[in-house]
Amino acid sequence: HHFTVGRLWIEEAVVSTRVRDMLEAKGYMDMISWFATPEKIKELLQEFAHAFPKPHAETTVVRAVETLLFSGHVYTMAGSIALFIGVLVMPVLQALLATMLAYYAREAAATGSGTPWLPKLR
Repeated sequence: HHFTVGRLWIEEAVVSTRVRDMLEAKGYMDMISWFATPEKIKELLQEFAHAFPKPHAETTVVRAVETLLFSGHVYTMAGSIALFIGVLVMPVLQALLATMLAYYAREAAATGSGTPWLPKLR
């Protein structure tokens, strides 16, 4: 997909285990065991974990850029534009200028003539 950056999810087994741990820590597991067998408790915890709302999130570079640029908050949009310029535009521009300068330097060294940006090298 569009360059997935991060993914977050919680599994049912984690919810079930955490609920069991909490019930045991608070002393409620003894009380529950009076009314239900261990198998029934396990089934109850699995059903609870299945029905419990579990967050799931996934983001991509494209979605993150959309969220930042179209958030409606002036500081967020300005920061996003500054970040875009500083992280993407400026390094690409620097690489292009360095490549162009190296090309002209090679040409000036080979011909012995100056260029608008470089003086005569010989």
